[in-house]
Amino acid sequence: MRSLVLTLVLAAALAAPAAAAEQIRWVDLGAGLAEAKRSGRLVLVDVQTDWCGWCRRMEKTTYADADVRDYVGRTFVAVKLDAEDDESRVDYGGASRTHRQFADSFRITGYPTTLFLAPDGALITRVPGYAKPGPFLGVLRYIGDGHYKTTSWDAYQRAGDADRP
Repeated sequence: MRSLVLTLVLAAALAAPAAAAEQIRWVDLGAGLAEAKRSGRLVLVDVQTDWCGWCRRMEKTTYADADVRDYVGRTFVAVKLDAEDDESRVDYGGASRTHRQFADSFRITGYPTTLFLAPDGALITRVPGYAKPGPFLGVLRYIGDGHYKTTSWDAYQRAGDADRP
């Protein structure tokens, strides 16, 4: 019996790092903008608040989805931003701003909102509200694969590209 308990504890301890490794690597806004500029990768900013139930749901469902998680990890610098944080600061647009001021500069009025930024920090688009994993993956591919540069979202959806695996 003692060896069974030890085996279960050991298995759980070994599985925990593997599960943690499968999570999206979220970084701070300042570090994310610097990494994007350095690497040329796009930035995904998950703008949320502590009290937002839909934000927690998106974290537990959409961002936990294996396909979403893998695509975000390969394509974007992932940033998590508390839109009500008045203490943390970032240099953006030539000025030092709090995270709240940063969120306000994009006229965000609901949470969660996902911002997609170019490597230089310029806004590509914002997607307000909760999104299920499948539809969100379509948005990720539209932005991440660069389709937004040449194709409207409506044309991309009509072509069925938003639903492809």
